Amino acid sequence: MQLTNPVWIHHSGGAIYSVDIHPDGTKIATCGQGGEGGSGLVIIWNVKPVINEKASQEASCNRLLSRILHQNCVNCVRWSPDGAYLGCAGDQQSLTLWEFGGRVFSAGTIDSS
Repeated sequence: MQLTNPVWIHHSGGAIYSVDIHPDGTKIATCGQGGEGGSGLVIIWNVKPVINEKASQEASCNRLLSRILHQNCVNCVRWSPDGAYLGCAGDQQSLTLWEFGGRVFSAGTIDSS
């Protein structure tokens, strides 16, 4: 069952490869292609304008909460069960963990080598 199809969730023409909803249900993380030369992009979106059309038209309701650029394409994004961390992995054969405390902070990168 499809509830909605928010056309404003996009990666500026780049592909979206993975989507994950934050455990508290207030945010969506998408990842995929995001820029020139195959760079990657993770975007954190506000769920409120997705599920409430009236809210989506309010100027005070931010749709995009954060943009996180990566050097290479990002194929997978997942929130931790408690929502404190966001894990991203992709073509560079590494895992990047981001700490989310209202804002996104890098918690480090783990390389496969």
